[in-house]
Amino acid sequence: MGKTKHILPKDVDTAIMYFVKMYEINPENYYKELIDFKNLSEVSGYGDCLYSYYVNNPIKYIAALKDGWQVETPITQQKGLSLFLKGKDVVVIHKKTGARFNVNKSGKQPEGFSLVNLDDWKWFVNTDQKEDI
Repeated sequence: MGKTKHILPKDVDTAIMYFVKMYEINPENYYKELIDFKNLSEVSGYGDCLYSYYVNNPIKYIAALKDGWQVETPITQQKGLSLFLKGKDVVVIHKKTGARFNVNKSGKQPEGFSLVNLDDWKWFVNTDQKEDI
């Protein structure tokens, strides 16, 4: 895989890995095999998940298959705070506005982020595949 890491949602990563294991697809063939949606349709629903993501994000999907990706994994607020206080990189997304921030990479908190409004945020961590959180 290349140096660039694209971020994919957890459900898309799960669907990709389902087909990778099922068809024993090598990483260098991901972008060839995982866009042939006729072969990916079956009862699990994973084919529909990949097709839907591809329709909405074709360039991002293919780039991730070619270059590699990280998984945007939802975590609890408690886990997010724990990682945040340890200086680890976490991602917060505002529930109402959809504003997304990488916290700690820049060394500062996003605008509007405080202990008072923690419930207004969804917490995520971007991990490499199979990386423990």
